Amino acid sequence: MTLSKPLILAIETSCDETAVALLSEDGEVVHHCLYSQEIHAAWGGVVPEAAARAHAERLPSQLRHVLREARCDITQLGWIAATTGPGLMGGLMVGVMMAKAMAMALRVPFVAVNHLEAHLLSARIEQSCPCPYGMLLVSGGHTELWLVEDVGVYRHWGRSLDDAAGEAFDKTARLLGLGYPGGALLEQWAARGCASAVDALPRPRIDKNDCDFSFSGLKTAVAQLVAREEKNGTLSDQRKCDIAAAVQEAICDVIVNRCRRAMTKLCDGERRVFAAAGGVAANKMLRQRLQAAASDEGLSFVAPAPHLCTDNAIMIGWVAREYLQAGVALPSDLQQEPNPRWRIATVV
Repeated sequence: MTLSKPLILAIETSCDETAVALLSEDGEVVHHCLYSQEIHAAWGGVVPEAAARAHAERLPSQLRHVLREARCDITQLGWIAATTGPGLMGGLMVGVMMAKAMAMALRVPFVAVNHLEAHLLSARIEQSCPCPYGMLLVSGGHTELWLVEDVGVYRHWGRSLDDAAGEAFDKTARLLGLGYPGGALLEQWAARGCASAVDALPRPRIDKNDCDFSFSGLKTAVAQLVAREEKNGTLSDQRKCDIAAAVQEAICDVIVNRCRRAMTKLCDGERRVFAAAGGVAANKMLRQRLQAAASDEGLSFVAPAPHLCTDNAIMIGWVAREYLQAGVALPSDLQQEPNPRWRIATVV
């Protein structure tokens, strides 16, 4: 492959995925790689210190691999982008320090990327998704509804008032002893279960006239249910499948209900798009039900491929590319420090 124009190198280390990607200015993914840290399975969840050490050990080889496979000389890099927040501080520091060092050595811009903004724009990586569009951002740490008016212009519609949907999936998986990563495993067990075999679980806030979510009450109800099953000695593998199916259905009910309220904000006579991204958006049942809900509301539905829903470096490089294409000043500043709680700037 002949690479004539400057390229965007992107790094993602916000949680437990060590990822590197190389993108062209035109948005072509030249090469990418991702390493999922398996060490956390022993603890049933991400251990921040262990994650940071794993990033530091793995990132240099990931960078060499991507550049070698793309047959790219390091001097062809025109921008170095890295997730600068939100996320786990240790992991963010590893990625940002590496990115800044490379940017300084090559005398190219360092681009600080907000991880959540990358999810918001990821719907545009592989499909046509013109602005403005509605967006459900649903992951292990975030459940939010947004209007993406343009690149860098975002209007916030709603968020979870307590736990994220991904936390509810992961907590249920831990209670049932399904293993790690919890959300993906719970979906597999749910496929073999019958939701109606379980007494109805709560659907928080579905009668509220807003776009906010809540999942803490559902988590509590599931914990009490599992405790009763264990006490009665009835928590068989099939029962675990049934509970997994019931929890998945309840979470999807809440999310789709809240999203329908957001979808009505897009119905102004034009056929517009509603999108979903984030790790939980890879769930097949949720995608199918959001597709159906959008169709009911006269909207198109867009969701990135599953590998672009979970944490990855392609979406980090894509943010830099979007800003370049829009002619908007890149958020490039070597003085910008990692920020575990970096929120997206919103318009009123």
